[in-house]
Amino acid sequence: MLFSRLGSYPQAWLDEALFRGELMEYWAHEACFLPRRDFKLIRHRMLSPEKMGWKYRAAWMHEHAEGIEQLVRHIQEHGPVRSADFEHAQKGVSGWWEWKPHKRHLEGLFTAGKVMVVERRNFQRVYDLTRRMMPHWGNVRQACLAPCVAAGK
Repeated sequence: MLFSRLGSYPQAWLDEALFRGELMEYWAHEACFLPRRDFKLIRHRMLSPEKMGWKYRAAWMHEHAEGIEQLVRHIQEHGPVRSADFEHAQKGVSGWWEWKPHKRHLEGLFTAGKVMVVERRNFQRVYDLTRRMMPHWGNVRQACLAPCVAAGK
């Protein structure tokens, strides 16, 4: 998306903007980079990930809740991770889109706003806990709706 809007840009610029917290990655129409100050504009999507279609599978998240919780604890204790940091014994044969469980876990957590992309390494997302990156934002829907309620809408 950036290339289509900006043309050629230095990769270091994107890396630095992510590192400094100026940009964040999330789903607009597709995955894209947004100013982090716009977090409040998309937070409602994170709080209702089941409305995000193929990007979030509630059944998967429920079925794998224990493994997902272990992954969250791992990130809490050891810091940011990539899906490539985790081995998976069974390699699929269908190629590109056959994600291993940790990748699915991370993408579900990403869509639900539990983790954020803090950098990219060779196009691979590096995830950290949203509560660490945006500590002033809780998971309470009311925080997102407060301005509308105050305006009487």
